[in-house]
This record gives sequence, C-alpha cells and structure tokens, in this order.
Amino acid sequence: MKTLLLNQDGDLEFDGQNSLKMVEGANEKLQAVQLLLQTNTGEWFLNTEHGLAYMSILGQKPDEELIRAAFMEAFQQEPRIEEVLSLDFEYDRAARHLTVNFRLRIDGEEIEGQEVV
Repeated sequence: MKTLLLNQDGDLEFDGQNSLKMVEGANEKLQAVQLLLQTNTGEWFLNTEHGLAYMSILGQKPDEELIRAAFMEAFQQEPRIEEVLSLDFEYDRAARHLTVNFRLRIDGEEIEGQEVV
C-alpha cells in the first residue's frame, strides 16, 4: 500500500520540487499504526470507535492492565495486524510520560515502533 507521508508534526511532507512525498512498505505500516495510536477514541467524527482510549491511560497511578487492554483494543482496529509480538511500557513519573514500545506482525512483516503518551 502507498499513502501520503506525514512528518513528526503530522503535517504532509513535500520534496524539493513541492511535490507530496509518499510512503510505502514497512514505513507505511508503521505510520498507519502510529496514526491509530495518536487518535483518541471518539475524536474522529466519521468513526467514533476509532483510536486509542486515552481515558484508560490517564490518571494518578498507571494501571498496566488497563493500559495494555487499551492498546490491544486499538491494535485490533488495524485489520493488517496479525499478531502483537511485544508490548512494553516505561513510565517516567517526573516527566509524566508513558513510553510504549511495540513489535507487531503486519502482513507477515515484523514492525517495531514507539509511542510516547
């Protein structure tokens, strides 16, 4: 599959000739998963069930079971994901950041990624 490339800020990326850049292969699969995880459930009006349930993640004490369930539910929304190979969390209490490292099998290919919430 081929789609438009988004930069780190979520903006369309252009090349030196002001043409839109495209992404495909493993990078496209990773971008699709990252967009899914960056969307809060209920945020997209065309599909209010799409995305990650951020309310399960937010709170005073992180509950790893709830967080894991929220991510697994989000991963199920991407039909190309065949298997979640690993899902690890690192919580930085001082910065109040949750770093999620994941490894997925998508269309027979292993894809690794990281999301900071």
